[in-house]
Amino acid sequence: MRLSLAILYTPATGKPVRIASIANPELLARAAETAIDEAQFRAERLADFDDELSQIERSEADRLRQILCGLLGTRRDPASPVM
Repeated sequence: MRLSLAILYTPATGKPVRIASIANPELLARAAETAIDEAQFRAERLADFDDELSQIERSEADRLRQILCGLLGTRRDPASPVM
């Protein structure tokens, strides 16, 4: 399986157009890290307004982490610091 990161342009028509694909493993890991961080941030922000919704978002962030770790073929969380 080949994993790649796509750069999309979405014009006013709303249909995304792929303008580039990137398969660099380091960039894929950084993109995964960013996606996980953003999902966790959303969950933390929601905790101030709605605990139940925040829990759902935390579960979604955990699921995203599991999926991305599986796709990247790593047991280590891309969002955790390297030791």
